[in-house]
Amino acid sequence: MDIKEYEIGNHCFGPILTVNGTQYNDIPQEEIKKFILNMFENDINSDLLIREVFKLSLEYLQFDCVENDHNTCEQCGNWNDYRKYKNNQ
Repeated sequence: MDIKEYEIGNHCFGPILTVNGTQYNDIPQEEIKKFILNMFENDINSDLLIREVFKLSLEYLQFDCVENDHNTCEQCGNWNDYRKYKNNQ
């Protein structure tokens, strides 16, 4: 897939994502896979990309949330958020 342009945004009817004038949902999944694999192997930022995709992939695992905590740091005042997930099968 040779991407020449893409559009991304939000509209009251839903998200907007077109690539080379084609709606994202109309792009064959095989083309998307080839594009991603090519980026994993050849992109200058492939190390970062692979790590980001790994983190995103974890969100799709069907694990149960076994711990959940959020609070404000007493030292700096920033927001802390923590969740632990387990495969309980």
